[in-house]
Amino acid sequence: MKAIHLICHPTTFGWQDLHPLAGRPGVYISKCWIIRESDPNELVGGYLYLHETSYKAAGFASRVLSVEASFTKSGLPGYAFTVQRVMQKSQRWRGKTPSQSRHHGGIVDACFPEEREAA
Repeated sequence: MKAIHLICHPTTFGWQDLHPLAGRPGVYISKCWIIRESDPNELVGGYLYLHETSYKAAGFASRVLSVEASFTKSGLPGYAFTVQRVMQKSQRWRGKTPSQSRHHGGIVDACFPEEREAA
C-alpha cells in the first residue's frame, strides 16, 4: 500500500482544489497534481494527505478510490484523485521536501500503524 503527502492550502470552506462529489458524503475530487517520478495509479487503495506546509501535520486524510489523468489550470498534464475522507490523527510529512515545482513528497510506503490497521 502507498501514500502521498501534498501541499494544499486551506480555504474558508475547505481545501483549495478539493471538491465534494454531490450525493456522496465524504467523497472528494482533488486535482490537479503533477507527479512525474512514479506511477500515481499505485496510490489506489492507499492514502492521500493534505498539509498546509511540510512542517505541519496533515489537515486532511483520505483513502484513494481512483486516479484519472487531468490538466492543471495552466494546461499542464497531471492527475486528479477521487478520495474518501478518513479520520487519522497528526500524520507527519513523509517523503522528499517539497519545492516550487513539486508540491508533494513523492509516493511512499503506507507503513504507519493506523494505515496498516485500516488496510
